[in-house]
Amino acid sequence: MWIVLLSLLTRLPVAAAGGGQSPSLDAQSLDGEFQAAVSQYDSRQYAEAAVRLERILRQVPESFETHELLGLVYSAQSEDAKANPHLEKAVRLKPDSAAARSNLAANFMRKLRRFSSKPSESILLLTTTVTIWRWLIFLPGGRPTPGNWSTIS
Repeated sequence: MWIVLLSLLTRLPVAAAGGGQSPSLDAQSLDGEFQAAVSQYDSRQYAEAAVRLERILRQVPESFETHELLGLVYSAQSEDAKANPHLEKAVRLKPDSAAARSNLAANFMRKLRRFSSKPSESILLLTTTVTIWRWLIFLPGGRPTPGNWSTIS
């Protein structure tokens, strides 16, 4: 997984300093930042990991690994509203990743448990979760196609 990120990062141009723009981090610095964020996540230093990952995303906005880890960081902090966009982006970037799909679905299930005291919201969230599971797990490529809903109902 880390090799994929490193190969992506090595293709980034390094911006020249000046011109009112902050210089971009080079691939080695980005990889070091990502590894530090992983270490912080593993040691439950979630706020610090989030800061690093947000900084990486400013340089590499289409990084699957960074979006997935940032979603997990926010989820670990019970910030599901912040976690969802990153977990969804990870699934969009790598639709064949079972881990990314599972992380997104698990985040929706945590939200469902939090709403259990509000039946109307629980029903809405459950319906949404079932729909997402259909999209992510049962349909080819994770996307609905016309006419195939009847095959999974």
